[in-house]
Amino acid sequence: MGGPRIKSFVAALAILCSVEGCAPRPARTPSAPLQSDTSIGRGSEQELGRWGELELPELGLRLPLRDPSGWSRDRRAISWTVLEHARSSTLLRLRRWTTRDPATLALCESEARLTLDFPSREGSELIEERLVDRPAGFGLRVELRSRPAPREGALEGLALGFGARGRRCFAFVATTTSEGDGAASTIGQRLGDLVAGSLEGLRETSPLEVPRERLR
Repeated sequence: MGGPRIKSFVAALAILCSVEGCAPRPARTPSAPLQSDTSIGRGSEQELGRWGELELPELGLRLPLRDPSGWSRDRRAISWTVLEHARSSTLLRLRRWTTRDPATLALCESEARLTLDFPSREGSELIEERLVDRPAGFGLRVELRSRPAPREGALEGLALGFGARGRRCFAFVATTTSEGDGAASTIGQRLGDLVAGSLEGLRETSPLEVPRERLR
């Protein structure tokens, strides 16, 4: 899925690290580890390269993921769908909701940050920015970024995506961490998978209805 685009993310991140450097910043206290209780998706645990689709009925969406059986859901989450892939140190958070005012990308991001503490752009470098029309009509803008991770010698990749349509918002937020000489390439591959493979393959299975009182 999305081979050429994934390779472009890998190359862009490798170039960025060679020019700007990916040296770690002073360590900060990491957040508490995710405690998830349910494995989801289908596929063999040994087939890390295999793709499958995950049904997200609470969002009315169907999401392609690499190694679908390796993802687990955080059942503590309320307004967000939170998925973790432990073997690749990747955390994916999605939300779809309605607004009182006509939605814009800025409004959607602002409201998203009120309900979840996810990474800011501070201290990160922009790798690439693109528009992805997923879900259809939302005109989602996604930024791929990287920054030194709290763990010494590690690199963190970020995907920050927000879309708007009418009085509807969609948020797609991912973080992933890697370390060692190949960290930049690994992060680029994972971000490429999430955008060119998962996000661009996202399908709507049921529409998000705006409550009648919000249409007045």
